[in-house]
Amino acid sequence: MKIIIIHYRYFHESGPETYLFNVKKALEANGHSVVPFSINYENNVKNDYDNYFIDPIGSKKEFHIHKQKLNFIDKIKIFSNFFWNRQAYYNLDKLIKEIKPDIIYILQFLGKLSPSILFAARKNRIPVALRVSDFGLICGKNIFFNNNKEICTKCISKPSSIILNNCKSNLMFSFLSYLSLKFMYFIGAVKLIDLLIAPSKNTISLLLQKKEINSISKVEYIPTFYDNYSLKNDTEGKKDIISYWGRIEEDKGLEFIINCLLNNDLNIIFNIYGKKTLYQDYLNSIISYSSNTNKIKFYNNMDRAELFNHVIESKYSIFASKWFDNLPNSLIESLYLGIPAIAPNFGCFSEFIFEGENGFLYEKEDSQDFLNTLKKALSFKDYEQLSAKSQKYAHDIFSKDKHIDKLINSFYELTKIY
Repeated sequence: MKIIIIHYRYFHESGPETYLFNVKKALEANGHSVVPFSINYENNVKNDYDNYFIDPIGSKKEFHIHKQKLNFIDKIKIFSNFFWNRQAYYNLDKLIKEIKPDIIYILQFLGKLSPSILFAARKNRIPVALRVSDFGLICGKNIFFNNNKEICTKCISKPSSIILNNCKSNLMFSFLSYLSLKFMYFIGAVKLIDLLIAPSKNTISLLLQKKEINSISKVEYIPTFYDNYSLKNDTEGKKDIISYWGRIEEDKGLEFIINCLLNNDLNIIFNIYGKKTLYQDYLNSIISYSSNTNKIKFYNNMDRAELFNHVIESKYSIFASKWFDNLPNSLIESLYLGIPAIAPNFGCFSEFIFEGENGFLYEKEDSQDFLNTLKKALSFKDYEQLSAKSQKYAHDIFSKDKHIDKLINSFYELTKIY
């Protein structure tokens, strides 16, 4: 099967790119041809099709618009790309005509590539599957997390809530997000998606609350996968270390964990791994006021191999996401490594974490319940079995072979509709 895979980043920054390069590699290992379509940034992974990639707005060195100094023309392009990216339409149309794909698999496109790519696919009668890695189809801020630092799903039924709550912390961008969402549904772009693929059942339940999605799109549950690891997990020699790895941002709830740990006498180390951000500076300012500063350690800029050699020493991985979270790659990686997880009984976590089997759940943002759960986890008698069950669960549920089989079977079914 010949597949065009579309994502607006062709370099690694977060979970969607981890999946992008893993699924491309796995599909190719199974004999399929995978052709990327993206945006030309300087740190892109080298490929044979970047002559079809579109030009970024502003600098090729920086993905994030808010970190650039933009001229008036660039700002006009940003506005227009929320609705229609002309170059994305024509370049994808040319790529389709050249390679004649069987299917298009989209990871992320909103705001950069625009709904125009869906129309290029339909013009050429190529079926489209979209993997839902955030809630951009139904939420102007993507993560259902408002400026009051609360979960908010109002925009599912009332998109104008994006403006009323100023969800983008900038009225112009909030208004733009509202307009682009309304426009996408008005022009029927969502109707051009033949299949939505969601990594968790919680995500599906949220998607189907949007009547336009419920009535027109097929939604399928296919959990994310990750490759096996061969690192030896010495459960006997483990110290009381808990670790988080991933985005260091407010919605991940790290402030909650840090405050819990700083304000008790638990003799435990909390290691945080991820790309340094301004939010990390804020967290460091909180830590600096405590006498327990040696409890919290940050590690930045590690490659995957170095990261896993570090986190393998952890007794547990830790999560405190404030938003629903689709399915963090770090959760999958943790269980694959035989590191049980401690997570809130909320969103996707209650689907994948089972008490005393592969981790423990606590009530979201309840500091006392979190500390009680942590103490229970640290004193758990049969930790070796807990670790082994975590690995077995990961191999069963997040199997690469199962994921690719389900994906390809779904793709073949889609090719029958045109």
